[in-house]
Amino acid sequence: MEDNILSIDNKIIPPKELEIINQVPLKQPKENHKFKSYSLLDLANAPEVEVEWLIPDILPSVGLAQISGTQKSGKSFFSLELGLSIATGSDFLNRKIEQGNVLYLDCEGSFNRLNRRMKAQMEGLGIPVTDDLQNFTAVFGKDCLTNVDGGMEAIEQWRKSVPNPKLVIIDTLSRWTIKGKGNNPVDVDTRTFAPIQEYAMENGILILYIHHTRKGDGEGEDYQDKSSGTRGLSAVADCNIILSKVRGEDRARLRGDGRDVEGFDFALKSEGIPHRGFWWKLEGEYEKVQINVSFEKILDGAESLEVELQLTKNRYGWLPKELIAEMNIPKEKVNAQYEYLRRMIKEGLLKQENKYYSIACPKYERKEETPLI
Repeated sequence: MEDNILSIDNKIIPPKELEIINQVPLKQPKENHKFKSYSLLDLANAPEVEVEWLIPDILPSVGLAQISGTQKSGKSFFSLELGLSIATGSDFLNRKIEQGNVLYLDCEGSFNRLNRRMKAQMEGLGIPVTDDLQNFTAVFGKDCLTNVDGGMEAIEQWRKSVPNPKLVIIDTLSRWTIKGKGNNPVDVDTRTFAPIQEYAMENGILILYIHHTRKGDGEGEDYQDKSSGTRGLSAVADCNIILSKVRGEDRARLRGDGRDVEGFDFALKSEGIPHRGFWWKLEGEYEKVQINVSFEKILDGAESLEVELQLTKNRYGWLPKELIAEMNIPKEKVNAQYEYLRRMIKEGLLKQENKYYSIACPKYERKEETPLI
């Protein structure tokens, strides 16, 4: 029986076809096709160049990046606020931003919607109407052109027409990018996005894709796997960011990493004007903020429980299971709740006597004659 050989994409190549393939001579490079190479000595003697940032420690100033999130997570507002900050030289997430020109390809939006959102952000952030706003160029709907219908050429024309091109925002990836065909989706994505990344690197700008995540909040062993599609774009991109937000809540989680970006994990909080738009405020490192938020919820729940116990049980001390019932904590989060209680005792927020707990410094009026238990 003749042996078969597997190709790179795991297709079986019969021996006869393999023999024909092996007889095809390798294509020889032309004389002018030579590597531009460097020795280790060249690298050792060259000065180190610090990474330049669009958003310090979050987004590099050059390359391809994507920010992904579920529907209504606020990724478009995040990108609009970033573009507005760059155009006007305003701070963004408590960081100093270098001023420059921005191109916003709003493939899914309209003039009226962006007008409403931008004015809401300007009012909320205290950005005045000045000539700096000319640094922000917006294109809408079909006028954005796709990557295969002249979109890259249009970006190049914009880049040459402005004095200090910094950022191109593409909202969204799925509306602007037409992919090629192929059996391997990862290879298709790589061939599609690699030339765009190379263009950005060669011309000293950042291209930021707004993308979607699959269902879920990005929790798991690798949150980057929540980004929709294959890992082809993530592999090509210089920075990948996930914005996670539960619909209806005003807090979100921003995390990401990249080639020159150490992993970051921040808590954001939205402020806004109803029916017009909102903007993001940086609260701090996510884990620390999340613990503080959880502590606040526990103290609120404990206060309600203690007030009720004074009236119904003539005591203010409570058992952890009573607090868990009061707060309607789901089973999968009970263990975390016990850990929070232990930490709150260590930090002096709660007291424990035998098996009963109580608030160390209650804000409500606790009757002196009421016993702990």
